[in-house]
Amino acid sequence: LIRLEKSILNHTVKDVLILGVLAAMACLTKYLGVALVFSYLIGLFFLKADLRQKLINAVIFSAVSLTPLLFWMWRNYLVSGTLAGRRTGSAASLLKNFLLSIDSISIWFMTLRISPSIRVPVVGTIILLIVIWYFRKNWGKLKGENIPSILWVNGVFIAVYMAYLLAVSSIVAFDKIDQRFTVHIYIPLLVSLVFVLDRILQNTVITSKTTTRVGLFLVTFWILYLGQYTISDIKHCLRDGAGGYSHIFWRNSKFTAYLEQNLISGKIYSNFPDGVYILTGQSAFMSPRKHFHLDPSELTDDVKVLESELEQVDAVYLAWFARQGRSFLFTPEELMLFFDLKETKVLHEGVLYKLSNLDSTDTP
Repeated sequence: LIRLEKSILNHTVKDVLILGVLAAMACLTKYLGVALVFSYLIGLFFLKADLRQKLINAVIFSAVSLTPLLFWMWRNYLVSGTLAGRRTGSAASLLKNFLLSIDSISIWFMTLRISPSIRVPVVGTIILLIVIWYFRKNWGKLKGENIPSILWVNGVFIAVYMAYLLAVSSIVAFDKIDQRFTVHIYIPLLVSLVFVLDRILQNTVITSKTTTRVGLFLVTFWILYLGQYTISDIKHCLRDGAGGYSHIFWRNSKFTAYLEQNLISGKIYSNFPDGVYILTGQSAFMSPRKHFHLDPSELTDDVKVLESELEQVDAVYLAWFARQGRSFLFTPEELMLFFDLKETKVLHEGVLYKLSNLDSTDTP
């Protein structure tokens, strides 16, 4: 965002190229990174500058930032026949996604222990009052390019990103919107609020010591109030891991240790194939799915594909972790209706099965 502000204000090719590279990496990290591209283009054409220079910068930036993404989408098409993977329609309405987004943002200012019915209105009201107070005090100064760049650059990015997130999540099936999706506006929102509060304090004459003391007390209380939960989270992460495959379940898993110490001579399927690869170094594939992720109405042909594969591959294994999740996959018990599953290693954290096709007389 610092580079975005600099590129829009300076108009130099060097700044545009650097921003283009950063935006390209954002797009390859997440498709939502495209919001950064839109933010630059929108911000660029709102400025009073030479139209020819703005067009040149827009073309250069778009070419640099979007070309890697276009190549990646071409690769997706060659591999899967789709530009961005198979996507199903969203079951969540625009209003529901909006409320989920607001709720996840409110957690940054008040904790989860407070009900959303209280947390969201309180946080929303405080932010709204701060913004109204600032613009009321500075309305005569805030015209065109007199608006502080830190505000309008951050504002454009927040507006574009949230509009893009809400639009896409209301059309395409997403995981439930939470802080994983909204965290990208945390820094620009926080910086903008701190800037506005600083300007308010600069333009406000406080003659009462009592008012000053009350203000300092409230700010200190708020910092300490949120800080205790931050400290608690840090302790929890140090003890149990920060989540994902650093969690204590995976670090202390005897099943994972067994897979790491014993090279499996065959093809491995698993309900956590990414975990198998990250923690053991052995390649694994997603075990058969009942239906596509987030779309129970669309069944897969994974069972038939695996039946065909068992006739061609010497050994196929299923590394099934006891950890819950991914309900769209067939469980081992359900797979026994289609395949012969022989237990080769049984541990508390998981079971390693060797798969083979059922005899024709045993096929249900």
